[in-house]
Amino acid sequence: MKWSSGKNTVGEVGEDQLLSLISTHAQTHSELAIPIGDDAACLTVGDSSLVVTVDAQLEGQHFHREWLSPRQLGYRAFRVSASDVSAMGCLPKWALMSLQIPPDLNVQSFEEIMAGFQQACADASTVLVGGNLAKTNQIGLHITVIGQSTSSPLSRADASDGDYLWVTGSLGSAAAGRLLLELPKLPDNSLPLIEKWQCPPARWDLCGRLCSEGIATAAMDISDGLYTDASRMARASSLSIEIDLDHLPIHPLTPRAADYLKTTLYELVVRGGEDYEVLFAGPETLPDWAMATGVRRIGRFKPGDGLVTLKYRGSEFRSGDIPTGWDPFEGTP
Repeated sequence: MKWSSGKNTVGEVGEDQLLSLISTHAQTHSELAIPIGDDAACLTVGDSSLVVTVDAQLEGQHFHREWLSPRQLGYRAFRVSASDVSAMGCLPKWALMSLQIPPDLNVQSFEEIMAGFQQACADASTVLVGGNLAKTNQIGLHITVIGQSTSSPLSRADASDGDYLWVTGSLGSAAAGRLLLELPKLPDNSLPLIEKWQCPPARWDLCGRLCSEGIATAAMDISDGLYTDASRMARASSLSIEIDLDHLPIHPLTPRAADYLKTTLYELVVRGGEDYEVLFAGPETLPDWAMATGVRRIGRFKPGDGLVTLKYRGSEFRSGDIPTGWDPFEGTP
């Protein structure tokens, strides 16, 4: 059978359209609690919910060997996949690893990848229960993580008009760290940003409590950048979101990195990606225990059709309307 040689390629249509095409082939099922297209699949099994996700870390696409050690690669691969489970308010319970390795990979490096992955699992009280090995030209890790919850998992589609948009951690640090790793020489004080990329945050305890106590109404993780993922959340909830750029949490080293990289804070913080922090919808104020974790209120949900507007010092912008080189964080300490 011949492969199609039509005009459109997957690279031209982009990820969101490909996901829409996949959804047209997906089947509904009585045990599927949340429709396909969320951070993870959600299945109702007895009195609990199972949340299942899979993600990949591919050499040359997501990482280069000189960017991190084998142990760090194994650790990072688990954290990246577990982020989707965390965002739905579940604890990661079980994991599977499909590992692609070239035949010339040193056995010690293989053992270090596994040691890093196992350490990440242990830190999350997660059990590695299976997987697969395959021979390829470059390293690839495909990680499945299964979470469990007795509460209804958080969906990106359940925000309500009037909810406030909150975010965990800081934004732009991981994007800065990844770009710094591409340089032949690292500037001083770059290690905290690089470590943010090498070791994504763990938010399952926080999100699990936000979910179980009914504080968060919707959530998703930030893997493709604040603007892109907030837009997905807005579309899924059939609302618009107004984000106040003045309120975004930024690591103090990120502005310096932006200068060194000859880019803008806007590009790192709003478009950068790989933060693996969590966006969630909730009330205007949160309990003291939640505020103590460093969460920040950055916006609000309003009636609309998936549009995200960016507010800065009283002015509103759509992302595409911001001039090239315009830095909404000019003067940030």
